[in-house]
Amino acid sequence: MDNKLVQIREHPTEGMGRGMFAVVDIKAGDCILDEKPLVCVPGIGRTETIMMLTILGLLWNYMPDGWEGWLFMFTLLYLASNVVRKLGEFFLAVSGVWRLGTLQRKAYYSLTTGYAVTESVDSDGVPTSGFFRLLSALMVFRANQLPNGKGTKTASEGRGAVYAHASVINHSCAPNAAHHWADERQREAIYAMKSIKKGEEITISYIDVFIPQQARKEALEHYNFVCKCRACELKGDELEASDTRRERCKFLSPDGPSGSRGMMRTTEDVLEESQLMLDAIDKEFGDPTYKGEACWEAHVIAFAASQTDKKWLKVAREWATKAHKYLILTRGLAHPAVREAKKATSK
Repeated sequence: MDNKLVQIREHPTEGMGRGMFAVVDIKAGDCILDEKPLVCVPGIGRTETIMMLTILGLLWNYMPDGWEGWLFMFTLLYLASNVVRKLGEFFLAVSGVWRLGTLQRKAYYSLTTGYAVTESVDSDGVPTSGFFRLLSALMVFRANQLPNGKGTKTASEGRGAVYAHASVINHSCAPNAAHHWADERQREAIYAMKSIKKGEEITISYIDVFIPQQARKEALEHYNFVCKCRACELKGDELEASDTRRERCKFLSPDGPSGSRGMMRTTEDVLEESQLMLDAIDKEFGDPTYKGEACWEAHVIAFAASQTDKKWLKVAREWATKAHKYLILTRGLAHPAVREAKKATSK
């Protein structure tokens, strides 16, 4: 691995496999890794949509009349969607592995699946059995994928990408780095969200962190491991306080309950809630982690209010300045969202 900031090595904790560790002190906002995927499975595309519509069309004449027919249609569409997604994932993942070169294939099969391998492998670690090679290709993909664009906010949705290096980074519910798919470049970027000392492990979150501890454990079952980060080791009153803060952040976040912010009666109420969210993030994570999106949402609300009352324009700029400051830490200077936030500071 040709990287002056980090190295991949065996984890000191038994059973953790490999991990990525800092070899120098890394500053918040530094780009740790920028990598092209080994195998990439995009979201549902035109071909899969046509397949679903074809299945629906073939069975159209067999549908009963009335409301029963509509119920049958929606049930069939749901089942067809899931079948097509799974089949599409399997064929795209396996065909992607098939096209890899020798070194890339070796890197791919070196990634853990969370299961003990009992089948024989060759000198490159590739299973010798044809059936097990196909099965292992899918297992590696499912256990190591990271989301890659719209419709794939979480890798457990079955659409994402696998990397030789980024996929080695271990999970934490209180991570020190953020991963981001740059769709325009078709690459995954890893940024330090806080200062990372030499020798410290690089961690990212595989799931939504704004959910309670038990919900996070259930979400991580997909990866076949139990998280033992500091947030998952909390108990009693500390756990209750942590869960409350994370649920509060979820409710107030842009991805929270539909219209949760918009339902506030006044712009003052909304921005006050935005500040409360930042305070909750500070108490839970102890750093600027995840503040960028919250600040940008506050800017959007304040800017909308400024269209009818100019007093909110200054407030909107202040929130845009904060958003720009924090988004740099997770997206980098070149990201469109960062450029947009920078432009908004002078609107």
